[in-house]
Amino acid sequence: MSTTDIIEKTEGADEVTKTRKRTVKPIKKFPSHSIEEALKIPTLIKENNGGNPWATEQLARALNMKKGGNNFYYLTASSRDYGFTNGTRETVNVELNDLGRKYVYAQSQEDLLEAVWSAFNNIEIFKKVYEYYKGNEPSDETFFRNALVSTFGIDESLHAVSYTHLRAHETGRNLVCRLLLEKKKKKNSKKIKNKIT
Repeated sequence: MSTTDIIEKTEGADEVTKTRKRTVKPIKKFPSHSIEEALKIPTLIKENNGGNPWATEQLARALNMKKGGNNFYYLTASSRDYGFTNGTRETVNVELNDLGRKYVYAQSQEDLLEAVWSAFNNIEIFKKVYEYYKGNEPSDETFFRNALVSTFGIDESLHAVSYTHLRAHETGRNLVCRLLLEKKKKKNSKKIKNKIT
């Protein structure tokens, strides 16, 4: 990861100037996980705990993660930042909020679309990039990366994830289509199993 070097000068008693470098990590303006990944949290809360607030320890176990680990923290933080849930590893429980409930208890495809689109727009930098390109996919990755730096102030060291995030959600519809297709596949597989049994 590239970093910004800040030069600090200190003067000792002998008036000799000493120089040292302090490394500063760039600030991330978006969640570490995609919407699709973050949806694991509200989905598990619904399926394993009836949509009720769930003990953080139990949620971590269901994800095969350690409650105090960074992976669990960043996943729960992503779900929180998108607006699906409240709580992270630092809280006793993680619970659904209105948007998360709207998604997991969707009564139509329109509900799913609206929930995911709202989550996308809850991330200010995603919303700005989408509006900048008027909903169209950037035609060239290099120019897009340049725009991320010069127009949106996203450090180059974060581009691997930001490009993936932003390009995957250029309309917000692709993700929803995948989710709907996955749900249909699951339903169809259940029907086949029922017929077999």
